[in-house]
Amino acid sequence: MHENVCIHCGKLIEWKANGPKQIRKYCNRKCGDAHYKTINLSLSSEYDLSTNTVGTMAELLVCYDLSLQGWEVFRAVSPSASCDMLIMKNGRLLRIEVRTGTRTMSGRLNYPKTKRDNERSDLIAVVIHKERSITYLPDQSQLLHG
Repeated sequence: MHENVCIHCGKLIEWKANGPKQIRKYCNRKCGDAHYKTINLSLSSEYDLSTNTVGTMAELLVCYDLSLQGWEVFRAVSPSASCDMLIMKNGRLLRIEVRTGTRTMSGRLNYPKTKRDNERSDLIAVVIHKERSITYLPDQSQLLHG
């Protein structure tokens, strides 16, 4: 048996040597969800902002970035719209979903995903407030710049 520690609560996690090769980071899903929420809400708690305000800020940053790239940007009026914005350039129309995210210690992008992401959007724009960066997924630099 091998032991490691939950990165949220510090509890020891045991796993069998003949089990999955990947070492778990959390002792259970509740700890994983709580840790992710803590990381994502750091901006809202640091500046005393609601999560809705942080999400709106992320959308506005993406609008600004895409406008600088020459796209016409149309934001959704309803919070329950199928995507956050539409962009248009040279007769091309793309659907964008905006998410806030973080980077893990290893540099991997971490953001909330849903099963319907591919159905609802052509691109996902992940805003990392701490880095002041936007990553477009899948990496479609040719789609955006072409």
